[in-house]
Amino acid sequence: MTRCRVSEEELAHDHAQVEITPEMEREREAEDPWSRRAQFKELLEQLIKDADFMLNRPKWSPDEDDIEMLETIQDTLHWYASVTKKKEKVKNDYR
Repeated sequence: MTRCRVSEEELAHDHAQVEITPEMEREREAEDPWSRRAQFKELLEQLIKDADFMLNRPKWSPDEDDIEMLETIQDTLHWYASVTKKKEKVKNDYR
């Protein structure tokens, strides 16, 4: 299996090249939030399926990059969950 790693400088340069137009912003806002929720669920299910597949390979072992990538995903989801919990608590406290 061949991996392609992108340096932070290349990523920053590529990110800087992406210009969000007002039209793109309107399209994003017009998206159905339930379809994004379904997409999120589908991606998460595929992530779990792929992780299970890899873990069922006795000779496979994750390298440092694999662990770091998974930690990034977990940290990001944990942050969003924490923020959501705080918002819900504040909302419930004012009821």
